[in-house]
Amino acid sequence: MKLAIWGLLWMDVEREGSPERIIARCEQSGIETYLAYVNPMERCSLGMWPAVTYRATVFQAETRDLMTPLLKEASKQGVAVEPWLLPFESAPLVGETPERLAARSYQPAAMLGLGPDGRKADPSAAKKAGKRLCPTWAENRQRGIVILKDMIEHHGTQLAGIHMDCIRYGDVEMCWEDPCHCEACRKEYRNAFGKDVITAEELELPGFRYKFVEFRARCVRSLVEEMRDITRKAGLRLTMAARAQFFDYALPEGQDWPQWARDGLVDIVFAMNYSTDRSEHRGRVELHASLMKNKGKALHFDGVGKKSSIGENSTENLVTYARDALDAGADGICIYHYAALKDEDFAAVKTLNS
Repeated sequence: MKLAIWGLLWMDVEREGSPERIIARCEQSGIETYLAYVNPMERCSLGMWPAVTYRATVFQAETRDLMTPLLKEASKQGVAVEPWLLPFESAPLVGETPERLAARSYQPAAMLGLGPDGRKADPSAAKKAGKRLCPTWAENRQRGIVILKDMIEHHGTQLAGIHMDCIRYGDVEMCWEDPCHCEACRKEYRNAFGKDVITAEELELPGFRYKFVEFRARCVRSLVEEMRDITRKAGLRLTMAARAQFFDYALPEGQDWPQWARDGLVDIVFAMNYSTDRSEHRGRVELHASLMKNKGKALHFDGVGKKSSIGENSTENLVTYARDALDAGADGICIYHYAALKDEDFAAVKTLNS
């Protein structure tokens, strides 16, 4: 049975005391792949880590290289390591200024004072303005390529692959009610709709929704295609964290991961199926397995959450949901996340291989 785990490298090192101990625990628990978050993290529910944890040269941030000792130990123990790559996070790269990044972030109509029929919208409605960068900008997509090449240059010979996360628009909670109106999106609207301001009422029309989702899918896919070419030449696999709510979230955000799998763009799809409700979790994994029936050589791992923004699962439920997923047709299991697991959780995870 194939078993992987998502981890926040800095947090996991703080827990274990060293990168080597992370790998040792993975090996002892039967975990074959460690997916490592390595970017700076702003203050959030998980804490704050201002440094980059690989030998990066492209971020305007402190670098603390935890990746090199992690990879050295991983090669000894036979554990695969893949760093997360998040192209649309707003951590500044070398040469970027906050002003330029702000212009390329999500720009809801309310934030720009736009409303139906040219009326001014209430700026207070822009409270949910995305902190992430808008994928419609070619410059934002190119950031992903810059980060990818930097990772490969410094660690490529020891990596098993690259793990794409948030490879999508991140605005599903507001895109239908207050769609992005940044300069790049407005250019797409002019091509698709003949005007550069669109409204929630118009997005209720099937044709508007179709054209809206179509251009977003094209923008995101173009980045995945380029990353696939680069990783293939480097001899690395390309994997991804996939939205579990496929029709409600993934597709509107331009993330058609079953199609990417069928087209050979990704090697493993890790579905973020963190539900704490057994029936809901089982229903999603059954849908995912059905969507991935014609996936070619790609693998489908079900992501089971120990603790996430959705909630927390007991040790018993963690194992039960994992076995449910395998019974429903998943090729493997990926657990979120390393630092949330207690000793008894790791012991229970080991039983999944028996």
